[in-house]
Amino acid sequence: LLRNFFWSATQEGFLLAGGLVQLVMLSQQYEEWDVNGMAVDAGLSLVSRVQVPSSFYQAREMSGKPWSPAGAELLTFKLSESE
Repeated sequence: LLRNFFWSATQEGFLLAGGLVQLVMLSQQYEEWDVNGMAVDAGLSLVSRVQVPSSFYQAREMSGKPWSPAGAELLTFKLSESE
């Protein structure tokens, strides 16, 4: 799902020059899912990775039930310079 999201933003012309792709996810997911590897494969590079305050958004389980995980981050990517 995430790989296709990156590809759709870059390969289909959706992301304009200078545009950014942002994701909010748990910090451990970044490494476990190899998010950077998927982004690089789609022609993106990481610009910033910052911790999100717990009051910034309400996380939810797959069922839609509220959940309060620790360590949410905002990831920002841009088109790689070679693109």
